[in-house]
Amino acid sequence: MQWDLRTGKSTPAKLSPPSWGINRYGWMAGSSTGSNPAVEENGQVIALPLPAGTIGGVGSGARTISDDGHVIGGQANLANADSVPLRWLCH
Repeated sequence: MQWDLRTGKSTPAKLSPPSWGINRYGWMAGSSTGSNPAVEENGQVIALPLPAGTIGGVGSGARTISDDGHVIGGQANLANADSVPLRWLCH
């Protein structure tokens, strides 16, 4: 749920719970329905690309988002069930 403290308006989030990070614009970092890293910006879910050798699934997701939305941190799974940290740079 997003709650705008200035207006009192609440809006259901479209990312799968839990959503981990949020910035000053209300953009949220988390996971899409398929447990893949994603961000939600103005009600639109944007899937984040996974690097070669990684897979989505439980435990994969975006965890933090910078105040300006240009840097997103998270993790993804490897086929052997280990996880690796990821950083997405958005322009």
